Amino acid sequence: MNYYSFEIKRYALCMTSSRNFLRIALSLFFAGLISTDTASGDQLSISPEIANFGTVAKGDPIEVRFVLKNHGESSLTVQFMEFSDPGLLARISPVINPGHAVEAVVYWKTAKLSGNVTGSVILSFAEDAHPQVNLSLEGFILDTYQE
Repeated sequence: MNYYSFEIKRYALCMTSSRNFLRIALSLFFAGLISTDTASGDQLSISPEIANFGTVAKGDPIEVRFVLKNHGESSLTVQFMEFSDPGLLARISPVINPGHAVEAVVYWKTAKLSGNVTGSVILSFAEDAHPQVNLSLEGFILDTYQE
């Protein structure tokens, strides 16, 4: 066997292995064992995905509500929250039990904001298998009150 025939056989073996890997990956995907939804896993749904609070006057507080539902078989525990702006605050139950929904209320102080704004609260969970979740809100802050 010369060098070229060895390379062709090695290439054919690699292609067969790649096809087998792809076949296994597709089988797992369709069986639901591999998910492409990395934002929420398949365990947690968030509504709305992005909350648009519309137009408010500078200094008016904003209150936005999100519903988080645990579709999994185990509880999720909120470990900590990160805020994109110092004027953001959030209130949420620390544990989301399986099959239950909780409401997350996000407050935003607008005294130092103006124009188009976006903000987010990132929830991190104690469970390693669950990724972070982003609660996003957007809208417009008027510089002065207009009737």
